Amino acid sequence: MVTTQAKSFLAAHAKSIGRLRTIIIVTRVVVSVLTIPTPSYALGTAEERAACTPDVFRLCSSEIPSVSGVIACMKAKRGELSPACKVVVDRHLGVQSNQNPQVAP
Repeated sequence: MVTTQAKSFLAAHAKSIGRLRTIIIVTRVVVSVLTIPTPSYALGTAEERAACTPDVFRLCSSEIPSVSGVIACMKAKRGELSPACKVVVDRHLGVQSNQNPQVAP
């Protein structure tokens, strides 16, 4: 049986409890949104990332989390890449060289 004193306590603190629940829910949503990986951190398709992830960790782990550092390292160590990753790197190097053609002097 709930006493009158307990009822008045709950009534007095109902707004505080509601605010606390709201704060907890908002915090959970914010943390969830902030921890979702975005395309800017994960270059290429899922298949391309799967092909190159082991090589990145094996050959270029010192460059993580610098995306430009990892790319430069992968280019520099192209000869040591797995065959699947080498295809991915070559494909992207070809796209980049077509985007920035160099004119011979």
